[in-house]
Amino acid sequence: MMSATTLRGVTRATRVLDLSASAELVCDNLMCAKVGELCLCKFSIALPKIAHVSELRLRGNGMDRWPELWRIPGLHILDVSENRLQSIPREIAQLSHLKELRISHNDLESLPEELAQLPSLRLVDARNNSRLRAVPQSLAAIVRTDEGDSARR
Repeated sequence: MMSATTLRGVTRATRVLDLSASAELVCDNLMCAKVGELCLCKFSIALPKIAHVSELRLRGNGMDRWPELWRIPGLHILDVSENRLQSIPREIAQLSHLKELRISHNDLESLPEELAQLPSLRLVDARNNSRLRAVPQSLAAIVRTDEGDSARR
């Protein structure tokens, strides 16, 4: 399976894109208010080029908001672990081929019912989200949380 670790390295054959802790997502535009910080503008511009990717890793980038990932319709595995995400947008239900969602080590408070609408979803790794208080019953069989945390099915 072809993989790439930069947006520039993506080709039509690329199936895995690993942008974990990527310096490529740090803004270098001196005219931008986010210069030197995480800025998803480069990623958003590249979305049409990566629309065929089936696995996307965005671990450890300090993201506090979601890029428009639903514009990658064939996504099977999504890893946004080790960020600062506090919620999951409802648009995630558009990722109908998603099999694995890795959201561990974030600041999530809840999981949306929309995840239950994903017919292929087999795993939601939500470990180490200390603010996660409840897991919807419809997701209980596929959500992994810490054994000692307060999330209850």
